[in-house]
Formats: sequence, C-alpha cells, structure tokens
Amino acid sequence: MSLKVTSGTGGIVGQRFAVFVISLLFAATAAGWLLTELFPRDFSRNIETYKESWGGAAVAVSRWLRLDDPFHSIWYTALLVLFFLTLLLCIATGWKSFVKKALFIEPPAGMDDLPSGGDGAEILWIDPLGSTPSRKDPTTHFAGKHRTAVAADEKARGLIYEAVLGILRKKGYSVARGDGGGTILFTAAAGRWRYLGNLLFHAGLLALTAGGMLGSIAGSSEFLYGRRGDLLPLHGSENSIRVDDFRIIKAAGGQVGDYVSTLSVVDKGGTAVRTAAIEVNKPLKFGGFNIYQSAYYVDEEMEWATLRYEPAEGAPVRFTLKGGSGAEIEGTGYSAVAGRFFPDFRMGRGGPFSASPQMANPALEVRLFSAADTVSGYLFLLHPKFNTAFGGEGSLFLEDLEPVYYTGLEISSNPGAALMLWGMGVSSAGLLLLYAFIHKKLKGHISGDRMAIRSAQGRLAARMPGEMASIEKEIRAAAAAILGGRS
Repeated sequence: MSLKVTSGTGGIVGQRFAVFVISLLFAATAAGWLLTELFPRDFSRNIETYKESWGGAAVAVSRWLRLDDPFHSIWYTALLVLFFLTLLLCIATGWKSFVKKALFIEPPAGMDDLPSGGDGAEILWIDPLGSTPSRKDPTTHFAGKHRTAVAADEKARGLIYEAVLGILRKKGYSVARGDGGGTILFTAAAGRWRYLGNLLFHAGLLALTAGGMLGSIAGSSEFLYGRRGDLLPLHGSENSIRVDDFRIIKAAGGQVGDYVSTLSVVDKGGTAVRTAAIEVNKPLKFGGFNIYQSAYYVDEEMEWATLRYEPAEGAPVRFTLKGGSGAEIEGTGYSAVAGRFFPDFRMGRGGPFSASPQMANPALEVRLFSAADTVSGYLFLLHPKFNTAFGGEGSLFLEDLEPVYYTGLEISSNPGAALMLWGMGVSSAGLLLLYAFIHKKLKGHISGDRMAIRSAQGRLAARMPGEMASIEKEIRAAAAAILGGRS
C-alpha cells in the first residue's frame, strides 16, 4: 500500500499495520471460501440433526460464528470495516500529493535541491564536447590550469537549455524550469500517470471494499432444496420459487455432465411472472436475487421402476412399478409391490441403509405375492448378480428406475454488487496505468562553466545508465554545435 499517513512503520495506518490488516482479510476470505465449500449446506435447516451428531456446543459455536454463511458473519464484516477505514485514511492523507505529482512538475528550489547520487552526467564547457570527459585529457587539463576556457554566456546557456529541452521531450519527458542566480535549474519527469494509476487503484479498492461491506451487512445467501412441484420461499420478497422440472444431462460415458432446473417466479396470486431454465454458472436473476443451480440429491423415493421377469421357459415379461403401487406379473400368478428404495445401498448392523444421497448403488426392495405365499428381496440396478433369488421358476431383474430428485438452489442477494463491479473497473484502470508507465525523474542545472544532470533517487526512480548515456551523448553534440566544439 503506497498511500500512508505516517512515514514510519507505526500509526493506525502505518505500512506495517496496513500489511497486517490486508493479510488478515486475505486469510479470512480464504477461510470463508473453504468453509463455504466444506460446511453442510443443510445446516440451518437441520439444526436438531447436527446437534445429535456434533453435540450442542459445536452447533452453538457454529451458529454464533455463522460458519455456514461466513461472508455474512459479524467477524468478516468487522474485518471489512477495519480494512475500509484503513484504506480511507490512507487515501484521505495522500491523494493531494499523488495528484500533484501526476499533474505538476516542480523545478529544483536551488542548488541544494539537486541530487548528488544516481545515474547522470556532468559536462564541462572546457571539455572536448564531442567526446567523453576525461581528467587525463591534455586539452582539458591545459584549459583548466591556465583558465583559457570561455564561460557560456546567458545567451549560450539559453540556447543549450532549449536544446536540452528538445532532447528530453523527444524521449517522453516533461520539463519545468527554474532560475538560481544566473544558473538555469530544471526538473524533467516521465511516466507521471503512474501516480494517478496508484490513486485510482486505491480508490477502486475502496469502492470494492465498500460494496463488500454493503453485501455482508444487507445481503443474504441461503440454500434451498425442492422437488418437482414444490414452492420455495423467496425470503425478503412477496414472490416464491416454483420448481417446474429438474433434469440431469449425462455425458457419453454415463457420467453426470450437467443438471438443469426449470424454475418459475410466482407472485402471491400464483401467477408465474418469470420462468427460466438454470444450470451451473447460469443463474436466474430477478428483483435483486441471483438463483444458482448449486447441487442436487436423490431422496429415498422413486417415481417409477421397470422390472423384467425371466421365466425358465418362454419370453421375458416386463412391467412397471410406482412407489406404493403393485402390478401383476403376467403368466406367473405373482403380483409385485415396490418397497423401500436405496440410492446407495449398504448393509449395516441395523439392517440396510443408504450411504449417500447419490445414485452410487441403487437398489429396490420388492415384495412378491401369490395365493400361496409372500416373499421379499432386493434388486440391484448396477450389480444384478447380487439380486435376491425369489424362488419359483424364473428370475427377477431391475432394468431402469427414476428416483425423486431434489434440486439444490443457492439464492443470494448482494446490494453492493454494482459498487463492487465499479470498484473492480477503477482498480483495473489503475493497474493498467501502474504497469504501462515507468516513472523517471531527472534534475539538473546549466551554469557558465558546466551542466550537470542526474536521476532523482526514490521508490519510483529508475536507474537507467543506458538512457542517461544516450541523453549525455545528444547534449554534448548539441552543446558542441552551440559553443563551437570547445570553448
């Protein structure tokens, strides 16, 4: 952070404190994203369930810290406010200096204001002006010892300054002139828009933080699950969300490629005012809300199942079962009824259970009835060799099954989104200026017997021996032409 209140490392917005606040906010943001990915999305809806598995204390701490929705928590908002105040004080105390440096060039206040170090050149008019100066040059030594050199008069100094001005402007410098008792003082600067870029970057970052604060305080985010036909509340609005359809799109290898929900925004009277199909990264935007396709899960319910009975002799018989309904198996004397459905079948000490809400190992409990007896067992969609042998003269298989899918929707609102986007744009413009311009600053003077020019040292000053050598060569040639080669 370049803008700061104090020149040292202390103070409320000193450099060390600013770096500490930035690091803390970065760590909190990273932790927030991690918690968002790892924390159960149904936490707020199933508090009692998690109390049983986690314990009351863990659930209480999680709710107090709002770990299921960290970006709207008190601790994250407090860090945003602290960073905002730090940045605001930095800008408030530094913007005038940055604008001044970007728009104006101050000439040296006097000979004492000229730099003593850095890259540069010193040209004596008694030198052979077309060559590199050398203390061992006999002409220079003779002219200095016997004072035979003629000083550059006021007119010659003016002409030399005009030549220097043209050379520096050609290389992209802007020049400001001053006078010090007959000596011409000048400052040349290039890449001054870098200062404006620095200011724009910080201003954009301030707007971005303000938008984040507004979203953290007044925004909201929640996860809702619903199946086809369900009406879900849109908190903060008189409207509701109706789940019209949910589809899973599978890739060529059978893996899930995408999942799509068709949703309708329904008003109080039940009229759909907006209908759209949403998928991952393609939300439905309505009235300040963004409704994202976030997840899905399979409940232990089914829409229908297609079964196949293969007798010892004759053609297979196919029939369809629906949840809770039965069907006769033609030519067998049996009727079949669907029992419990397991999306991910496992057998535990307490009996069968579903290990996950995904279709990892779908299995269906089936009961067969006849006039003589009743038998039950399990049919496996992906692993038919584990099917229960129901007896009789044939085998039963599960061919296809459509479970009841619940779509998972993330519904969020962020009133600071527009401000954040504006801040990102301004910060990006500032970064472009920062990287497009290299700040270079030179200071020099022209007197009766010499000219000196050097790069001003500082955080943004460039050490540029190659460019200074080129400038010196052109100035020597121009001065030689004005003074007649040597004075």
